[in-house]
Amino acid sequence: MKAYAKEKGWSKGNYKSLNAPFENRIMGQPREIRERMARRVSDFVFTILTEVFNAQGTARHAVDAILEAGSYDLGPKVGRTESPDEWTEEKIRARAATLCTDKGPEGDFSD
Repeated sequence: MKAYAKEKGWSKGNYKSLNAPFENRIMGQPREIRERMARRVSDFVFTILTEVFNAQGTARHAVDAILEAGSYDLGPKVGRTESPDEWTEEKIRARAATLCTDKGPEGDFSD
């Protein structure tokens, strides 16, 4: 699959496109292999959710939010934080001109 993606010039972000050309091959695998693949994906997602995003025990909150919204689409979480009028090309250039970019190799890069 990686070779096919490379041949097509696809990056990792386009790997989801591999499903269509390989679906018959994947679904043609014996049941045990398909279940193993599904289990690995499930385990990966569980680890990401619980250990990276610290989401363990939050399913009830998600279900409540979905039921309250009446849809899986909860809409935007926040409104606009800045006015587009503050981001004209002239204002961006003026702000950029005030940046101190000559820190040299001794600069403070601790952030």
